[in-house]
Amino acid sequence: GSSGGVEEMLGKAGAFFDKDKNSQLSSYYDKGDETMDKMVSSGQDFAKRAAREAEKAAKRALKSGEAFAARVREDPQGVATRLGDDIAGRVSAAGDLAMKVPLVRAARNSVRTPWLRFRVSHPEWSERVTAGGLAVVGYLGVVAAGQRFALASQVTLYTAKGVPATTIGAATIAVAGAVAGEISYRVAAQLRPHTPPHARRNLPPLGRREPYHLLTDAALSLFFFRVLLRGDFKRLAPSDLTKPGAFGFEWVKTTGENYANAAQRTKVVAVGWKRGCHHCGTRFPGGLLGFGRRWIADHQPPNKLVGNGEIQRFYPHCQSCSAAQSAVLRGQASWIRSSLMIHAPPGSAIWAPLFLAPRPLLSLIAPFFRRPDDLRTTQGTRSTADNLAGQLREAEFKPTGTGPGFPGGRG
Repeated sequence: GSSGGVEEMLGKAGAFFDKDKNSQLSSYYDKGDETMDKMVSSGQDFAKRAAREAEKAAKRALKSGEAFAARVREDPQGVATRLGDDIAGRVSAAGDLAMKVPLVRAARNSVRTPWLRFRVSHPEWSERVTAGGLAVVGYLGVVAAGQRFALASQVTLYTAKGVPATTIGAATIAVAGAVAGEISYRVAAQLRPHTPPHARRNLPPLGRREPYHLLTDAALSLFFFRVLLRGDFKRLAPSDLTKPGAFGFEWVKTTGENYANAAQRTKVVAVGWKRGCHHCGTRFPGGLLGFGRRWIADHQPPNKLVGNGEIQRFYPHCQSCSAAQSAVLRGQASWIRSSLMIHAPPGSAIWAPLFLAPRPLLSLIAPFFRRPDDLRTTQGTRSTADNLAGQLREAEFKPTGTGPGFPGGRG
């Protein structure tokens, strides 16, 4: 009896799902097929329309490119000017849009308002500080770009006995000096017309910028960096984690591959606080606020790479460089492309632009060489307001008319 009931239920179920016997289910199947056909048809139509639009867009782009090329051939200077104006307009519009954000506007005012107050109260020093600060930024930016170039070229201070690193470093310092001098001059030229006459007397006059000025700034940069500050050009190159770093000026003797003992660790810590990490140059070993950990005694060459009879030394290592070195030596650092790493610029590269930036030496000694009877030549170009004020003062005391009290009058 139970088997017969099951067979009956299966028969009813089969009849229900058979579209030939169930007219309602058959209509559902037909509607599904119709919907699927519509979807396929609409998809094909959309693909055709997209292809037509893409073809039209390609033709318009080609036509526009040909027209632009023709305009460039006819008037290249005009095209460049229009492009510059367009870019400047877009940048200005983006700046105006950013200023609508309250946080950005507050940040701008927090910087601009104190600077304007300093500009009004100390016009002479505001020009020096502004020109010098921007020149230092430009100088360090070129130094960073030179380090990136050395990293991309896989050049370290040990490559070919340091010749490529020295060449790249010297070129970087020379270009950085020229850029710093140019920035200093252009910033001072923008601020000088708005500097009061009494402050201009203590500033060097701004003449025309000539090409030899760039060479002078480059030569001064090389002189200050190498001779005065005792910098080393090749130490701008990236550090190799498997060799002594760019800041490895001092070390501690080792006893082979053994770990450092208490006396050696004490000496390594002293060198670390004095010189910093020998790879990245940081003065903080790591941990909480940079002081939570101690300096690590780093074997150089590392125990895994040391050769027979090769002398090893201990150098101070920060926590991050030690972790990166361990990952490189174990081959577990997928996020490290090589053993090379960019480090902070040496102190000589940081202090050098201060001698160049607004030419502070020339700016400070200029008043001592100014002749008292030659104020106009040392004040630079007079502004229109200054000229009008002088004309008004002359007109105020110029006697006019005839009569008693006037020269040639009757009284």
